[in-house]
Amino acid sequence: MGLSMSNNDERETWSQLFNNASDALDFFINRNKVLYPESFAVNYELYDFYRANSEFLKAKEFLAKAFKYFPREENNMEIVDRMSLQLEYFLAIAQSSEFTGKGFSFDSLPVETIPYDNFNPNEATTKPSLGSELSIFTNPYGVTNYDYYYLSDENTFNVNIKSIASQLGCTEIQSLTPKQALELAAQITMSLLRFQDKTDKIDRPDKPLEERIKEGGGVCRNYITLFKAVFTEIKKANGKMENLFLGYLQNHNHVWSVVLEVRQDKIVATQIDITAADEASPLEALDRHHFGFEGAGHEKSASEILLDEGLALLDKGKDMKALIKFNDIQYHFPNSKEAIEALLILTRLYLRLNDPRNTIKTLQKLDARKSELSNLQLRTLNEYKAVIELKKHNLPEALKYFDLQLKLAFPWERDVILIIQAGILMDFNLFTEAQSKLDMVNKENCSERVLEKYNFIESSLRPK
Repeated sequence: MGLSMSNNDERETWSQLFNNASDALDFFINRNKVLYPESFAVNYELYDFYRANSEFLKAKEFLAKAFKYFPREENNMEIVDRMSLQLEYFLAIAQSSEFTGKGFSFDSLPVETIPYDNFNPNEATTKPSLGSELSIFTNPYGVTNYDYYYLSDENTFNVNIKSIASQLGCTEIQSLTPKQALELAAQITMSLLRFQDKTDKIDRPDKPLEERIKEGGGVCRNYITLFKAVFTEIKKANGKMENLFLGYLQNHNHVWSVVLEVRQDKIVATQIDITAADEASPLEALDRHHFGFEGAGHEKSASEILLDEGLALLDKGKDMKALIKFNDIQYHFPNSKEAIEALLILTRLYLRLNDPRNTIKTLQKLDARKSELSNLQLRTLNEYKAVIELKKHNLPEALKYFDLQLKLAFPWERDVILIIQAGILMDFNLFTEAQSKLDMVNKENCSERVLEKYNFIESSLRPK
């Protein structure tokens, strides 16, 4: 991301020194304080260096110095303005209790940052006017910004987006609520890209976006670019979204989208990660994974620590040790939000261990907190209930829970859920029922990865 130096020899020297971080740091600090205290390039590279090492407070200090000595004749003030706003907003969230970002504002309009599950934007009645700071934060000025793009044929791109929306089960974009339209834009983005090492072409801002995404593979910065383009087209078709705008934030090695609802008295914002969602994670980005860093001032709660430790043990295949951590959360912090996540994981573990007594106990606790569950968590809960009924050989009741799971899904999620349900039914040797689920899948809507799962299950159901 760094802006290049004018002197090639200096760039080479700096590149070599980066092989040894401590030498590079000493070199930069020396150069900045003694040799070139008023050099934009040196201060900018120091900002980039500290940001890449998760030292965001120092990064802020040197970005401010870079801003002070920015070469005005290049007429690129928006670039540094935007980076400054992004870093200020990032630090406001990272250093606040529960990542609220309290105290931050755009153009004196306070920003209320909330989790994605709680984000339910109002339907727009008028198009709000944006102040200068919010305009800079949400508009892609120049090729140095990750979400910059241009289209070679905007009309054709718009038609293609509507066609994909129709394939995903949405024929009337204008009738969607703002949040449903936002979800649709995310799903279309994920249908057009797959996460993999970037291709050379997709990182070429001088090429039209249609050409860049042809090969279909990219990383986080490519996801937010395409999401911006799709979001823009969806917004044109849905007047209820006139009050919604997109920006992005980044930490030391990742970038994600910021959705902002502009109201008269405040801005309501949420953080979403399309890249993670395409890898089967939640869209939510307002968490320690995105905003945590040493010195942020956000102390991990004991329940967060236990959850992290349990998940780390699961990753290592140490299920029984992980189970102890998740049970500790239930015992010591039963009302925490981490307790809900722990209960869902415990249910899955107990099902895997064929432990009906503890499985039922965890489900009862989840039912008692049902009003606190997100849509995704409710779908998972119904899936687990279906599996339990299958273990009890109660197929009609299991199918009832599968139906409830489908009812909670957006139209474009149905095919994935049907394939998962088919796989579960196949595991219980219910081949006819599994095939009936597969028969409901619209394969034309499925991504390459989902089709692989479909084909695997379908081939397993064929008579040998």
